[in-house]
Order: sequence, then structure tokens, then C-alpha cells
Amino acid sequence: MTSSRNHFPDSVRYSVQAVRDPASLPRTLELFALRNIVPDSVTCLASADDVLMITLVVSGISAHDAGVLGRKVGQLVTTIQASTDPSDDAVAHVIPDRLIA
Repeated sequence: MTSSRNHFPDSVRYSVQAVRDPASLPRTLELFALRNIVPDSVTCLASADDVLMITLVVSGISAHDAGVLGRKVGQLVTTIQASTDPSDDAVAHVIPDRLIA
């Protein structure tokens, strides 16, 4: 039996609400770059109330590493709220149908 610590979900979705600041997106992406992780998908939308909605999908990382990254994203000074969704179909929720081959 494999422990959840070693389980590799198909993909993990990070949903981040951040202050609408020029540094919010690069600071978030830097956490992944420092670990040599390239997200499968990144979207960033600005809302009318000066909040950035950032969504990243990453595949091939352990549940433990996914949790560590989620906590680090939540600790960024520009982050308002962050959540991690280890889901086998996270990519399908983020990438528009017209982009899936």
C-alpha cells in the first residue's frame, strides 16, 4: 500500500486571490521556478475590486510537495487567499476545450 505522502496525483490546481499588484504574479510563479517546476497551465484574471485571480495547474509532483507549495503561496505578502485542489481532472477545469487536442 502506498502512503499519501508518496502519491502523485495526475494534477494539482492552485487557486490564488492576490492583491492587484505588479509583483503578485511573478512572486507566485517564482515559488515554482525555484523548485524547477513549470506549471502546465497559468491563468490570471483581474477583477473590478483590484483582486487578481491566479490559477495554476501542475502535474507530476508529490502530494507532500503540492502541500508545501500551497502553504508557501498562501504566505506571500500579496496573497489574500489560496487553496490547493489535488484532482485528477484539474487540467480540464482550467484549459478551455478549444485548446485541448
